[in-house]
Amino acid sequence: MREKKLTPVSFQVEEENLFELSVTGLLLISPSGIIMKANKSACQLVGDPACLDGMDIHQLFKYSPAFNLERLISKLREIDGPYEFTSLLGWDEKLSFWANVHFTLLSSGMSEKENLLCQIINISELKQATEDVSNHMHLINELINNIPDNIFIKDTESRFILANLSVSRLMGAFSANEVVRKTDFDFFPKKLALKYRNDELKVMRTGKAQINLTEQVVDTNHNRLWFSTSKIPLRNSSGEIIGIMGIGRNITDLVKEKKALRKAKQAAEKADHLKSAFLANLSHEVRTPLNGILGFSQFLRKSAPEDSKTAHYIDYIIRNGKRLLHLITDIVDLSKIESDQLVLSLKKFSLLDFMNKNERSLHLMLEEEGKKEAIKPLLIMGKGCAEVSLCQDDYRLEQIILALLSNAVKFTEQGSIHLGCFQTADEISFFVRDTGIGIDEKDIPHIFERFTQVDDTIARQYEGAGLGLTLVKELVRLMNGSIKVSSSLRQGSEFSFTISR
Repeated sequence: MREKKLTPVSFQVEEENLFELSVTGLLLISPSGIIMKANKSACQLVGDPACLDGMDIHQLFKYSPAFNLERLISKLREIDGPYEFTSLLGWDEKLSFWANVHFTLLSSGMSEKENLLCQIINISELKQATEDVSNHMHLINELINNIPDNIFIKDTESRFILANLSVSRLMGAFSANEVVRKTDFDFFPKKLALKYRNDELKVMRTGKAQINLTEQVVDTNHNRLWFSTSKIPLRNSSGEIIGIMGIGRNITDLVKEKKALRKAKQAAEKADHLKSAFLANLSHEVRTPLNGILGFSQFLRKSAPEDSKTAHYIDYIIRNGKRLLHLITDIVDLSKIESDQLVLSLKKFSLLDFMNKNERSLHLMLEEEGKKEAIKPLLIMGKGCAEVSLCQDDYRLEQIILALLSNAVKFTEQGSIHLGCFQTADEISFFVRDTGIGIDEKDIPHIFERFTQVDDTIARQYEGAGLGLTLVKELVRLMNGSIKVSSSLRQGSEFSFTISR
């Protein structure tokens, strides 16, 4: 097949077609800056196909005041080739766009006249995307550098690829650039740097992150700091490990607080041991002579004439001696419970005998308080309770019931006091019910707190240190039981507790 030869006319037609059909915006510009010809793509770029022909090229570069055609032509002659740059084009702000502009000087051998060919490629979207990426990177850098934690990325040789300002300052550098491409061996003692390197090698070798490692760091001022550091394997798009990422938080204050707390705990345990020893000594050294005082006082009381001043004084000694003995016993028992030294002594006993014994104690309390005529005591045994045998610490159980009965007698002036029990499949419930002064609903949540009484004024009508109910609650807890209160002001109270059989 013969090759088709183009005549000068046909060649010109081909050039015309290429010019018009190019997807790149093309402008043919005279040396004076007049646009002699614009293709369809160029017209579409500027948004107005009718106004390009005959326009001065400087109008198109309206928003680029540095553009000057004469200097551009001189530049093209100097470099003897094309010249490319980025510029904002358009004569209307709404239609302006960023473009990559390519100028070429066209010379004709038949004429000294030089025209210019301008190629325009719209890069607004690309430029916007680049600016968005740049802004995002700026925001990320701002975030990383303003976080007080240490953030870093290292390669497989433990060289820093990225380090935020916290890392840089820790190492005595003024910027992250001073840290990049260096290792911990450039900043830390060899022993510490070697430990960090071994930890990182383990992460890269196993592919498993190490979370919240406690690391010691020596800063540039030789201060020992503690950091909680997490190191995570860094992988590329193929899943290969190419380094590690890390974040470390300064926990020096926390470590110091823990040390201080540990010392305080040791001091508290020592003080608690001394307290227990003191209370054990108190139990012996105080209760022994006090029991002697009470014993001899009761002996003297038998020989003192009734209704005499002597009998009255001796009764006063006995009454207050018992109060003091009871208070000391409560303090010692509470101390034993708090230090886990109080151990229950379990044994089997008859529930009926136990309740009858406590009923007799109630009668005796009423007699001692002079309320025998005003208050009626009543024992209530639930169905089947008379045949029940309990396996519990009868001494501590009696201590609970006597404390509740003592309160009932103290706060009841007339009416009745009921002591009772009833059983379920696995439990026995006890209750003490009185017709006394009662408790205001708002005070009920606080009555089991130590040293707490509803009336906390100096001139209390009812004496007491406020330890009885605290001890009751703790003893019930030791028996794996629970206690509750039902009361209304001036209508009496009911304390009930349940323990296992």
